[in-house]
Amino acid sequence: MSDLRISSPILNRSNFEKFSTAPTETSPRKTDPDVEPFKKISQLKPKPFSAITFAENAWKALGSFFMSEAYAAEDVPPQNVAFAHQGRLLDGNDAPVNGAHQMKFRIYDFPVKFPNEQALWEQEYTVQVVNGVYAVTLGDTDEGRQPLPTSFFPVNEERYLTVSIDGEAEMEPRLRIGLLPYAAVAIKADQANNAAKLGGELPDFYRDASNLNAGTLASDRLSGTYSQQLAFDNALNTYTGDGSALTNVHAVTAEQAANAANSAKLAGELPDFYRDASNLNAGTLPSDRLSGIYSQQLAFPNALNTYSGSGAGLTNLPWDSLTGFPAACPPGQYASGVGGALACSTPPDTGLAGSGTSNYVSKFTGENSIGNSFIFDNGTNVGVGTTSPAVKLDVAGAIRPGAANDQDCATGTAGALRWSGGSIQVCDGTGWRTLQIVQPLIFSVVPNSGSITGGTPITINGSNFVQGASVLVGNTPATNIVLASAVQITAKTPQSSAIEPKDLKVSNPDGAFYVLPNAFTYFGDGSSQALAAPSCKAIKDSNNSATDGSYWIDPNGGNTSDAFQAVCNMTRDGGGWTLGVKSWYSRMGDGSDRTSGTVGSIADALTRKGNIYKLSDDAIRAIIGPNQNFDIMGDQNGYNSSYSSGNYEYVIVRNYTARWSWVPSTPASTTTTTMQSYRISDNALAWTGNLACGKKQNCTDQGNRDEAGINCYDVISNSPQGGAGCSINMGSRSDGGWHHFFMSECNTDTYLYICNGAQHSSSHDMNHRWWFRQR
Repeated sequence: MSDLRISSPILNRSNFEKFSTAPTETSPRKTDPDVEPFKKISQLKPKPFSAITFAENAWKALGSFFMSEAYAAEDVPPQNVAFAHQGRLLDGNDAPVNGAHQMKFRIYDFPVKFPNEQALWEQEYTVQVVNGVYAVTLGDTDEGRQPLPTSFFPVNEERYLTVSIDGEAEMEPRLRIGLLPYAAVAIKADQANNAAKLGGELPDFYRDASNLNAGTLASDRLSGTYSQQLAFDNALNTYTGDGSALTNVHAVTAEQAANAANSAKLAGELPDFYRDASNLNAGTLPSDRLSGIYSQQLAFPNALNTYSGSGAGLTNLPWDSLTGFPAACPPGQYASGVGGALACSTPPDTGLAGSGTSNYVSKFTGENSIGNSFIFDNGTNVGVGTTSPAVKLDVAGAIRPGAANDQDCATGTAGALRWSGGSIQVCDGTGWRTLQIVQPLIFSVVPNSGSITGGTPITINGSNFVQGASVLVGNTPATNIVLASAVQITAKTPQSSAIEPKDLKVSNPDGAFYVLPNAFTYFGDGSSQALAAPSCKAIKDSNNSATDGSYWIDPNGGNTSDAFQAVCNMTRDGGGWTLGVKSWYSRMGDGSDRTSGTVGSIADALTRKGNIYKLSDDAIRAIIGPNQNFDIMGDQNGYNSSYSSGNYEYVIVRNYTARWSWVPSTPASTTTTTMQSYRISDNALAWTGNLACGKKQNCTDQGNRDEAGINCYDVISNSPQGGAGCSINMGSRSDGGWHHFFMSECNTDTYLYICNGAQHSSSHDMNHRWWFRQR
């Protein structure tokens, strides 16, 4: 772990100011004294006892954000808090680290270390690192972890975070802890400019005069007319003074006052008593005092339910219970008439016209016409703008909650929404709570390129992904989207009509989204020079159904004017192999063959005997990638009939790491390789072991010739395994001590055999081929 470091390419476009409630820009502000320009890792010197290094602003950009629910001034603050911390862990080669690691986090009250210093808080976690990315929640009390008290974070004091990995020393410098954007915390409100309560009482309490309990109201505070009756508290109901300041005063005698008081009643009852018909207790009301329609059902007291008279003044009788009336009318008609002469007739024309569709709520479409509204009611759910409502109210489109003063929040209104002027709030039955939208983030897309045919499997690494998230490559939806976790999504790319980079967008169902610009680059499918692909492996990765053959590739990228045709093996050992060298009965590396450039053409590559073929060193290095870590496959097209009757082998050298070179020859691998021999007829594994590669042979006996390419000699390990074993030789001899993997060495021939005898090309109708594939 001495070569590990923590870096932050993740959020280096965002830098959040201390105690900011929202990000104001996407890069550090030059005017902010707390934000220094980013330092290169190479400019920082590690502590002597630890090779783990990191840059201060890399930590700042990475971010440890304080997360705590806001609470009102009169509420009791929470005793403990927790905050999330995310980062990337890289080794000395800037390669992402994976697996479980022990990380110990500490919080201090000072930005630099001093002797005998004690941390305010510390806790160790076992953290899973995926592709370099890790995430922890500091302060959670799961599995007996130490809580993180609120008291550790006074409002006017700063705190600093450190981390040590797998028992090593703490990383420096320390990280200043800031607040999470969009989530500023109100700890106290002793000096609030606009509080919800005063002295624990709401504003309406102080607007109620009955709550005044001290002092008297000054006379100059009264104005207008006092409309209530005055009551005098002395026995004579008199007042003192000259009355010069009184207006509109009416003086009456006691007898007048008694008569006036009695005039408000009649026989002791107020006027409303006599307006109530239920208080009439004598006489009958003449019929000419009745008018209008009697809306209640009439009941007849005789057993036959009949009535006498002409009935000329009666309408809307319950005629289904009477005799002499039609039992029912046809649809669209109603009964009308006088007495026994009732008959069915058609209603008069109201002047309305129009028609509607079942389940649609109707509306006036004009002064005298009706039609369908925008509302659909299927008897269970109601849809606005949709005929397939899935819930009680299903709206196809945006809705607009009311303003902040439209609704008080109480138990009966829990679940109500409103617009506060800056955010959406929901009532939980006790108060309004602001809905927080957490934005997803994208850290990387692997792979970051693929064919225009689409279907390239990609892995999106980031954070805050939720179920139902969607993915766009450019403006086209990806397919086969799977939420692996909150930090990873897998998908397949759509087709593209152009060879170009595309933005990648992840959107959560709540509408929050993130766009990574130029995250995925489309390349051609290799079908033409204009649609050249980077390599055979790139074509295979993007199109698993690709077949063996020749394709146009452009390993160095950019303009396809220098693209060329190459031979691809898309079937053996997973496919994706690009033919780099083909030789036949010649020691390549002498004369015109001793070159780092291209030798031969695509036509030479496809023949058995004949001219040799080699891609340029630059092309092969581009094909195997900048890390120069690759696999090599050696096989033969045809066979040497002196040693085989047709069943021969191919050999794969896995995990070779070295800078490829034809002349001088490629050095030994810096990583441990594995060599495997397979029977070509059924791909059965015959042998697993290792040969020593890159070792110079003494070629003085051959005219002091040099080697070229990759050549492997002595057996390092020999572990036969597999159903075939090392007995696949089908010829007349087996030279078990001979193990050769020669592209070009001292002899005038090339050799490739481990289990199959001396399969050198000699003058036979065969050749050796050497294929390359990036790991």
